[in-house]
Amino acid sequence: MLKRNLSRLALGIGLAVATGMASAADYKLTRIDVAGAYQVSADDVNNHGQVVGSYGMRANDAGRAYVYDGGVMTLLSGPAGALGTSAGGISDGGVIVGSYVTGSFVDSDGVTWFTNSKGFIYDGGQYQTISLPWAENITLVGISPNGRYLSGWGFLDDGVVQGFAIDRSTGALTRVGDAGPDAYSLIGRANDAGILLGDRRIRNADGSWSYSAFSFDVATSQSTDLAGMAGSRRTALRDVNASGMLVGYHGLPDPYEGLVGTPGHYQSLHYGAMTALRGINDAGWLTGEAFNADGTSYGLLLTPVPEPTTAALCLGGLGVIVLRKRRRT
Repeated sequence: MLKRNLSRLALGIGLAVATGMASAADYKLTRIDVAGAYQVSADDVNNHGQVVGSYGMRANDAGRAYVYDGGVMTLLSGPAGALGTSAGGISDGGVIVGSYVTGSFVDSDGVTWFTNSKGFIYDGGQYQTISLPWAENITLVGISPNGRYLSGWGFLDDGVVQGFAIDRSTGALTRVGDAGPDAYSLIGRANDAGILLGDRRIRNADGSWSYSAFSFDVATSQSTDLAGMAGSRRTALRDVNASGMLVGYHGLPDPYEGLVGTPGHYQSLHYGAMTALRGINDAGWLTGEAFNADGTSYGLLLTPVPEPTTAALCLGGLGVIVLRKRRRT
């Protein structure tokens, strides 16, 4: 109970230490590239530094999911019958969630489209398929660090998007956010306390759209509005770590830029022509995707410089030195 209350407090007002870090952090960039790929995304990073994402070799590709660990990339084939895969999240225990497609068709322009999307859980070398009776297609976007909470969205038979969360310890499924042609929500990952992030979209009377960021408590189904990036029409929040640091992206009418921080104290990060950040771990490592002007992209792995642990050691060492000097004088 104490852990959940602390997580809610961190999301509600932000932690002073986290806010200070967000306002001054610099990052070391590690590009995740695949030779010849059209687009590469890095979607999540766990507390062991393992990254998951996917890449496509052309503009309309079914995709290939991967795990990136210490510079080594390993591909995930997906369940039997998969034509393509994408990985959205990885727990600290190495459990990976994502989606795969099993169907395709060619339209009148000769373009191939992929259908019949289902979620998967990859654990201990085995795949488990996740499908829902009320959704035609499923996309799993995240798993909490402790492996308890899954999150994603499904397309209803009328094309409407419905967010959802699954508590693996109880099997309970909770629908998250709005779901309608004029109001729907996209969601990100949940933390260990079952708090997940998202952004809702509402169509105005003139046909334009309004956007707002929110957090959602899976246990209580309570939604809380969160302040967005000042001056941006849309703030999309996608992940939160144990310190209450949020990550996502913002934009409209300008190209999207990544953001990290707490409500009211966001830092904007920009790589390439457009940036979308989607993952953060407890050490403040960030993952995302940077788009080039031609539509191609590469995966982002951003690590704080200096890293928080290194900075703490430096400060601790300085304190010892000062103390020794005082004793000598």
